[in-house]
Amino acid sequence: MTAETMIAYLTEIDERKRLDYQTSYHCAPVLTGMKASNLVMLPRDRWRLLQAELYQTQILCIPLCRGEMKDAVLLYRYDMLDQMLSAPEIRTFLAYFGYTSFDVPSVILELKRRYQAYAGEETVFPHEMGIILNYPVADVEGFIKHHGENYIFCGYWKVYHNPEEARVLFNRYDKAREWALNQIAKGASLSDTAAD
Repeated sequence: MTAETMIAYLTEIDERKRLDYQTSYHCAPVLTGMKASNLVMLPRDRWRLLQAELYQTQILCIPLCRGEMKDAVLLYRYDMLDQMLSAPEIRTFLAYFGYTSFDVPSVILELKRRYQAYAGEETVFPHEMGIILNYPVADVEGFIKHHGENYIFCGYWKVYHNPEEARVLFNRYDKAREWALNQIAKGASLSDTAAD
C-alpha cells in the first residue's frame, strides 16, 4: 500500500476501522502469532472496543495506564507470554527488578502498577517492559546499560546484540504488518487478522 493510498484510506474510514488499522499497524506481530505482546496507544476508552472485537480470539488486552486523552494498552497472547515467562533467563531478569511471581496475571499486574507510577511521574520507566514485549534480554540490558544510546541500529526496538537476527525478525514483522494492513484495507475485521 503506497503512502498516498494509505492517507486516502485513513481519511475515508470510520472510527472503528481507524482503530483496527492503528492496532494492526502497531500489533501485527501479535495478531499474526509471531510475538507474545505489543503495546499500543489508543484514544481514551477505545480499548474496550478492541477488547470486544478480540473476544473470540486468543488475544487479550488490558490498559496499563489510562490518561486524559490516551490509554496505553497491552495486547498479549496468554499462552505465548506464559511460555516466555517460564524461561530461566526471563525469570532471573525480572527477579533482579523485584518481581517475585512469574505467572502471567502477577507479572502484568506488577507491570501495570509500575507503568502507572511512571506515568504519574512517581518513578522511572519500567524497562522490564521490554522483556514483556518480547525484546531479547541482551537488548533490554544494553538499553539500560547505555541509557538508550550507542545501539547498533533501531527497528522495532534498539538493538545492542545480534543485529543479523534482529534484522531477520524485523523483516518478518514488517511483512506481518503489511499483510494485516492490507487485510483491514480490504474490509477484514481485526479479529479476522488474528491467527489462532
